[in-house]
Amino acid sequence: GQMEEAVTLLNEAYEQRRTILGVAHVDTLRSMNAYGWLLKQQGKYDVALPLLQEALASRRSTLGNTAPDTLTSMNCLGRLLEEQGNFREALLLFEEGVNGRRLVFGDKHPKTMISLNNFGRLLAGAGRLDEAIMLLEEVLAYLVETKGKDDKATAGAQRNVDLLRSAREDERGADAGVGADGDAARRKVLFEQLKSMDM
Repeated sequence: GQMEEAVTLLNEAYEQRRTILGVAHVDTLRSMNAYGWLLKQQGKYDVALPLLQEALASRRSTLGNTAPDTLTSMNCLGRLLEEQGNFREALLLFEEGVNGRRLVFGDKHPKTMISLNNFGRLLAGAGRLDEAIMLLEEVLAYLVETKGKDDKATAGAQRNVDLLRSAREDERGADAGVGADGDAARRKVLFEQLKSMDM
């Protein structure tokens, strides 16, 4: 229904801008990224991946690594890679995105918080719980300050922090004989339970 219509319209806008304005034009790149993101949201990773990769590469070369649009592309591509299970590449993009958004927007900006949350989730999935907790506590403090304790987003962030703290305690108290397979399975379940934040 409406989602397919949106995909069609975004594709048309992207193709027209690419033809008229050229591939490196800021509006073409914005359409390319939006079209790739919508395809990712539909689970069409094989079509979305090259679009998001090209959008990021073109934005890096035309706008620079810390331009807001480039940072948005890093987050979008990172989320797609995360959903595909390519955590190593996603971690690199999210870390770069966090550093870039802190530099450009500052520590207390919604876009910085999105990057912190997404990077923290992946760190948790990689078993780096102390680092993840530190980042997600920063997100929680920001949301309490800006939205209040009773807000839905704040509740989600509190849930994330609580899950991580509990996982850390479980890990510290776990039997040393669990093994790598058990650790990996626990990390996967934890990662899937953590709430993500989008653009």
